Amino acid sequence: MSDHLHLHIGNKASDDEKHNMDVNVVLYHKGKIYTGGDDGKIKVWNTDVKKVAEVTAHPCSVFSLAGSDDYLYSCSNEGTIKTFDLNTLKEISTVVKDEKTEYWKLFYADGFLYSGDNLGNIVVWKHGKELGETNILEPIKDLAVSGKFLFTVKDSDMVVTELHLDNVRLDEEHKRQIQFGTRAVHMGRYPVALIGKKYAACADRDGKEIVIIENNEKTNFKQFTKIEGAHEMLVNAIAGCDYKGQTLLFSGGWDKKLKKFRFDEDIVKLDCTSEVGFVVNSIAIGGSGEIYAAGGEGNLLRIEIEW
Repeated sequence: MSDHLHLHIGNKASDDEKHNMDVNVVLYHKGKIYTGGDDGKIKVWNTDVKKVAEVTAHPCSVFSLAGSDDYLYSCSNEGTIKTFDLNTLKEISTVVKDEKTEYWKLFYADGFLYSGDNLGNIVVWKHGKELGETNILEPIKDLAVSGKFLFTVKDSDMVVTELHLDNVRLDEEHKRQIQFGTRAVHMGRYPVALIGKKYAACADRDGKEIVIIENNEKTNFKQFTKIEGAHEMLVNAIAGCDYKGQTLLFSGGWDKKLKKFRFDEDIVKLDCTSEVGFVVNSIAIGGSGEIYAAGGEGNLLRIEIEW
């Protein structure tokens, strides 16, 4: 199989519109593209990668973005989570400000906003208010939520945690604590992503291979397979989807390559590779199956897929 077989470089953010520092996160949400970078800015783009709006959201790096029906949320290592208008990026409110905490990751699912930080705290928010929190004793570099199950990673393990949001209780300090239980642990590191409805994936501890587990409590979230030799250098980004009857995984990292893998019964095969010319820090999948890759030196790129 030859490179570039099914991946075609599409539109790229222009030099005068892109971030002037590395992009940490790209999010596809409600037909628009959102990016956050080390320049503290959030930018919104149309699907042709033309800038629509931007805002200086934080005084330092924007680490993560998440979108609800009405709002865009951002977090930073300066200790805040903020809310913005989805279209104009007008700042609406500050959800939390805590200078002692670095908020590393946000995820929005089923009406709840989840945050993970450098202290290992998982906080669940509802309508901008804290619903409850728990601590998994390891800093949270990345997280994903599927129903009542939370997948978190940092440098050594992927942890699958079951949360009970319908049974929040007050502890001795009158903090709202979420009851939880660890369901599975796999050796691995960030990033982590849900791959369609049946799987989740993260990098292995060395960071160059990809571990795939079953997103299924009946199988105790057992390992499905490992993609050996996935990348020549560290993997920074993983994304996946079910699309047109296929389950696909996309990955990118320090080798400046974007790769497409296809699930074929009980194995995962490399379909094709594209050289993108910059370190890939984040990947998002668009509404028509297109791919958006973002990363080094402010770059944002649309990649077309032949399905």
